[in-house]
Amino acid sequence: MSIIDGVVHGINLSTLGVDSQQRDYELLVAKFGKPGLKRLVSKQNRMGATFEIIEAAWERPDGITILFQGAGSSLDAGTVKVQTTREAARLKELREQANVGKPKL
Repeated sequence: MSIIDGVVHGINLSTLGVDSQQRDYELLVAKFGKPGLKRLVSKQNRMGATFEIIEAAWERPDGITILFQGAGSSLDAGTVKVQTTREAARLKELREQANVGKPKL
């Protein structure tokens, strides 16, 4: 959770990964409507099995962004991130500061 000046500007939630991604995605669609971006990304586990991972994003008129990733580095965990434009700008600045002085590839 990110709090700026006493106001929540970002929340990160964990999901159960591929086992719940379809249900989680459908719940988000029911709440926020069709996402502005949806794509399927293939990921492979250590045994070689391939899974289609849902990634989606909603841009709300009030400046809130909802990001959904059905699974991340582990197929057993996904994320839902909700952030304001102010939080997005703060995170961008942090990334830029972390890259100062590093060579650009």
